[in-house]
Amino acid sequence: MKFDSAEHRRYNELESVRFLVRGMFLLLWVVSILASFSEPVRADRLRKSELSIRMLTQNIVQLSGDISVNDQILLYCREYRSADHVITDKLISNLAAETAGTAEVLYDPFAVPLSETRLVPDFDYHGREITIKALYAVISDGISEVRSDLVYIECYLDTGVVNQYWCNLAGATACGTAAGVIAMQISYPSSGDDLFTRLNEMRKYCALGSEFSTGPAEYYLEGAHISNGVNKYISEELSGSMVLTDHRSPDRTTEETLIELLTTGRPAVIEVCYLLGNVTRDFQGISHWITINGFSLGPEGYTFRFSDPITVSYRSISSEMLDVSNANVSYGDSGYIPVRYIGAFSEPLFSIAIH
Repeated sequence: MKFDSAEHRRYNELESVRFLVRGMFLLLWVVSILASFSEPVRADRLRKSELSIRMLTQNIVQLSGDISVNDQILLYCREYRSADHVITDKLISNLAAETAGTAEVLYDPFAVPLSETRLVPDFDYHGREITIKALYAVISDGISEVRSDLVYIECYLDTGVVNQYWCNLAGATACGTAAGVIAMQISYPSSGDDLFTRLNEMRKYCALGSEFSTGPAEYYLEGAHISNGVNKYISEELSGSMVLTDHRSPDRTTEETLIELLTTGRPAVIEVCYLLGNVTRDFQGISHWITINGFSLGPEGYTFRFSDPITVSYRSISSEMLDVSNANVSYGDSGYIPVRYIGAFSEPLFSIAIH
């Protein structure tokens, strides 16, 4: 068989063109696959916190972790006030990043911010007043960035204070009921005669029987009894669906649990050793329920704020003291062994965390 050389040449040229076209399509396909993987990775890098932030003093924070770019370290203050219903990000420090691995950032917490951005939150809240303040850091090279999580430095939940002696039924031992009512105030606010009625109705719920009250005569309450009373009242009297439950976990400290609850709008009831108007380290025959409704972070660590239904006032207590006092609660010779209970609503009201 004889082949035409010109025809053969054209055939080879066509095959070369087809090979190049197929190669280009294959290359484009590979590039598109790589892009589909690299874009989520880049997006995840922008979202994921690979940087930790810790307060050393009132005006120095330490950053550690993914300080892999040397352009800028931006320190922000994030604030939320329910009255304004906006989240405000304030840039309070901007400096060059020169050290990989760790860095200490000096800032003035009272200085006029370098810039300010107001964000509309993605939640809708219409309850009692809430204010929260936190810090976060951003390390940027102008193209990519790494953000830290928030370190919360202040929180205030306006629960008010309720007097346990308003209870007609065994007011001297009604602190648990009063603490539960105070915890409800953020989500189900009440005042005046309505608040008085609520407290007394809740007290009766908490004293109905074995599933609600430790009883029988004194009506001392464990954490589960407080939750049962609160949940029964919300369901039957308010037609609500929120549930108070125990948040104690072996994987988290008391401090960590309380900060998570408070910064998502949930006051917490907790039991402490108590004597003559003061929280004590050791049990001296009296235990007492209080409602934690705020905190502040200072050089010595976190200090918690609470409503006391005996002194009918806002008080403060160190994180360490609160944990020790709660751990040392007992019921003396009653035979009951109390649970280290941290009662709060099961679902967050909101979150101002960085997403």
